[in-house]
Amino acid sequence: MAYPRKTTLVLASILVLLLVWTRPLDNLADNYTSSGFNRAVATFAAARGLNAVISLVQGASFNVQLGVGASVQPGAVLDPLDDLVEQFSALMLAATMSFSLQRVFMEVLSSWPFCSLISIAGVFWLRALWLRRQPPRWLPRLTLALLCLRLAVPVVALGNEAIYRFALEDKYLGSQSEILSSDVVSVETTTNEGLTERLKRWWEQSADINAKIDQLKQAADELTDHLINLAVVFFAQTLLLPLLFLWLLLQLYRLSFGSGVFTFNNKGD
Repeated sequence: MAYPRKTTLVLASILVLLLVWTRPLDNLADNYTSSGFNRAVATFAAARGLNAVISLVQGASFNVQLGVGASVQPGAVLDPLDDLVEQFSALMLAATMSFSLQRVFMEVLSSWPFCSLISIAGVFWLRALWLRRQPPRWLPRLTLALLCLRLAVPVVALGNEAIYRFALEDKYLGSQSEILSSDVVSVETTTNEGLTERLKRWWEQSADINAKIDQLKQAADELTDHLINLAVVFFAQTLLLPLLFLWLLLQLYRLSFGSGVFTFNNKGD
């Protein structure tokens, strides 16, 4: 092996080990993962609050006069929305767990035993190349596999956050704001007035049952659109994008060996 290539290999190995031990990517990725976790928790709480409101509206009944006394439940029109909110809440719970697991994996894979294992494997591989000896076939594959595992979570987190800020942030902020400010029953609130009192006053404002049903349907349609937008954002961040970045890392790992970049040549360069 020629000296210029030896020097390049040593410098590259030093840079990689510094990256592994000093954790510059991990610190940045941890901040991004924490931000994603906080977003997921806030959205989960908003979904549970919305579910409570819908349940109360669904359970409310009002007496109307249609020739004879009768009771109607206008909130029954919200049944499809209620089912969607339940499924969305389950998705958000899974999203919070996904972000938490990313942080756990990052802590485990950046621990000193794992970093030491990478360093030992890398040193033995570098020593064999420096002495122009053929290393065991499993040694470079093991070293790169460990390195890919070490950097997988930070790379996924950084790429995930970049795509979120570039393409998903506006969608998230807009829909999250609408969910938090949503008012299934649109009526002016008086001081210390509970939702039950608001429901009664909302119903008493007009005797037009069809108008009430249409109002609820419109509110349900708007909330459905925003819930779907948020579901797309968190599905992409916690499943689709991580799988995509992991697939790209796997392809890069395979390409490294398939291209012959790490093939040893006993005759030198």
